[in-house]
Amino acid sequence: AFLSRYSRAERVRFEREAAPEETKAWDALWRDGQELRLPAGYRATLLVDAEDYLCGSPRLQVAGGAGAEIGLQWTEALRENEKHDGPKGDRAVVAGKFFQGFGDSWRLDGKTRWLSAPWWRSGRYFRLDVRVDRKPLRLRAIGVDRTGYPLATHGRFRSSDAGWTPVVAMAERGLKACMHEVYVDCPFYEQMMYVADTRIQMLVNYVVARDDRLVRRGIELFDLSRGGNGFPTMRFPACDRQESATFAMIWPWMLRDYAWWRDDPAWVRERLPGLRAFLEALVGLADADGFLVHPPGWLFADWVTTWPHGWAPGTRDGRRSLLVNLHYLLALQAGAQVERAAGEPVLAERWSRLAAALARKLPRRFWSKARGLWADEETHGSFSQHAQALAIIAGLRAPAVSRWVNAAEAGIAAATIYFQHYVLEALGQLGRGDLVLSAMAPWRRLVELDLKTPEENPDINRSECHAWGSHPLFHLHATIAGVRPAAPGFRRVRVAPSPGTLTSLDVVTPHPRGAVKLKAKFEGGRVEAEVTLPRGVAGEFVWGGKTRNLRGGAQRVRM
Repeated sequence: AFLSRYSRAERVRFEREAAPEETKAWDALWRDGQELRLPAGYRATLLVDAEDYLCGSPRLQVAGGAGAEIGLQWTEALRENEKHDGPKGDRAVVAGKFFQGFGDSWRLDGKTRWLSAPWWRSGRYFRLDVRVDRKPLRLRAIGVDRTGYPLATHGRFRSSDAGWTPVVAMAERGLKACMHEVYVDCPFYEQMMYVADTRIQMLVNYVVARDDRLVRRGIELFDLSRGGNGFPTMRFPACDRQESATFAMIWPWMLRDYAWWRDDPAWVRERLPGLRAFLEALVGLADADGFLVHPPGWLFADWVTTWPHGWAPGTRDGRRSLLVNLHYLLALQAGAQVERAAGEPVLAERWSRLAAALARKLPRRFWSKARGLWADEETHGSFSQHAQALAIIAGLRAPAVSRWVNAAEAGIAAATIYFQHYVLEALGQLGRGDLVLSAMAPWRRLVELDLKTPEENPDINRSECHAWGSHPLFHLHATIAGVRPAAPGFRRVRVAPSPGTLTSLDVVTPHPRGAVKLKAKFEGGRVEAEVTLPRGVAGEFVWGGKTRNLRGGAQRVRM
């Protein structure tokens, strides 16, 4: 605990760390539940570091103290100045920093009562303001009644580099803090379920737990959110409708993910009418050349500082945007895969044909021979990691990695925390585990700064808990260890490790019928592994361009 003189200002600066004797009685209350007696006229403001990210309701038991005022505010981190978006620095350091938060306050009537709040709060730091009037106050208990979705985890990732262990813990903590009645983008701010955020949260969910109830709920709610135009809304549930065609086009990817990572074909078929209605709506918006020019809503792509409010170049002025049309292409491809898995070859052929036609036209508009890169829009006035990554994922021409993996050197827009997921996915598709590990180095920096959960984006300096930043946990399982479904329903398993600089892996990835287990050692281009698949599930092990068949149960692989 930290002690400062009482202040009712919204922003409080904590000048110094309190000496142990100053907070001894408070520590006994917080840590041991010992009653604390405060005399008449007592004034204090205390700062408490939970050393964890908490979601929950405050719980205080008081007795006496008629006329006393108590305030309990929450924040995720302290800032180095009074600005609302000021820098934060090392999150464990608080002396000289400012507290900016929100919470609850109570005025006491002298009776013995439990105090709480009308809704759960979140954060790491608490600011407790106490102002005792003319009657002494007894604080009998204080704490947080934690809340959140009860996710039981079964996944495990260990490697020769212990530095990834705290990253795994941070990512898992971030995912759980953003799981409640539905997934939420962040606990401290909107507490809302956005399509783009939720898809990544679902992918992380797949590799850490077998429980997929919240996954189904999210997919279903976005299906139910579709408006008269057939589009899922950008966020749901919500009291008002916010459109975003780029987010809506991620919903089919989400459904395809579920169809592959989980074995639930009957439930997937229930979503097919919504999928078809949405894809038909997209096709109806395409121009004579088959491109989407300006579909409805906020065409958010990423929080790139040079892209106003996340709008990529070409998306606001009527030019054809590659990023918009890559979202469209991937939606068509996902629709074809889901229809084929559901036994609907005619509709699968329709979406495949439209996707192939669009894929043939994109290079003529957006491929820059001069740069050897995909341009963001048809005038070739800007380039980004985003365009290269989505083009590779969609199966288009892969530009030389050296031309785009280091955005600063290449002079192109760099992906931020959210869109780094797709950059990592593209690098993994190219078999570049070494670059995947180096691209995830910023998450190790977050651990060094003592963040307990991944942040939204360091450039906007806002949310400290945004589960779209938990995606390195997915990639450690699905890209570095290379454990992925090779068929709908995870009925076949593909294990294609891309360990980069790692020399060993010990991984457990949940599967609808149990778990996929991989223990592997790598040296001099060789791999020696023990692979265990669920009984009755076959698969393949891929290494160095060669494939070995796998069967259910445990087996050794040397390649």
